[in-house]
Amino acid sequence: MLIRKQNHQITAAEIKASEKRSRILLEGSLDAVMVLEPPNWSFASGNPATIRMFGVKDEKQFISLGPGDLSPKYQPDGQLSTEKAKKMIEKAFEEGSNYFEWVHKKYKGNEFPAVVSLTKMILDGRDILQATVRDITEQKKAEQALKEKINDLERLNKLMVGRELKMVELKERIKQLEAGKSVVASKSSWAQKFQEAVDLEESVIKSLGSNYLGQIEDFNLGILRKRKIKKLLRLLINDSTKHEDKLKELISYENGKRR
Repeated sequence: MLIRKQNHQITAAEIKASEKRSRILLEGSLDAVMVLEPPNWSFASGNPATIRMFGVKDEKQFISLGPGDLSPKYQPDGQLSTEKAKKMIEKAFEEGSNYFEWVHKKYKGNEFPAVVSLTKMILDGRDILQATVRDITEQKKAEQALKEKINDLERLNKLMVGRELKMVELKERIKQLEAGKSVVASKSSWAQKFQEAVDLEESVIKSLGSNYLGQIEDFNLGILRKRKIKKLLRLLINDSTKHEDKLKELISYENGKRR
């Protein structure tokens, strides 16, 4: 009996310690963690990060609200937030979990992008859902900034393609000048101007590319995402350099003919 009592006391202590650890983790979490209860899937609790994230006074005010009070009327895909929320909850309840992007809004405040993880759990013999919400505003800003930088390089790449076509036109023009016995100096002047333009554009592309590659490390993105973006930037830079090489070969060829 003593052993049983001791074992029971140890088990109770372990449970109490486990509950204390869980409470500390929830209270210290930077992500908003909340519990939703059936049948209406209303909020039953929320950690301190939840209170800060949604701009409410305290937990009591938070649980007085419904999910619809903390979302805009429509989600970016055009669905009503109330209808889409039901689908996300049903999926989590049926499959055990659901992870998705969502646009939330602060209570009487601005909207913000977030990722939401819904997990089915059992609490006091009842099925509940634990929701973990992370604000990804800074991540979205970083992705947009990188997108704009990639677009800059793509525009430069298109510019180089246009330059290559202009050099082809130049070659034909030189042939016409030669056929008309025009002065050789004219040909030399044209080639020199394009050589200067090529050198300038190559310098700009390499400088921008190097700058953008360096800035990627400062963005709040995962390692795999950074690697993928770096690979794309390097491809754009190399592709642009190939256009430069072709233009230089054409200029060299025309200068060689002049000699």
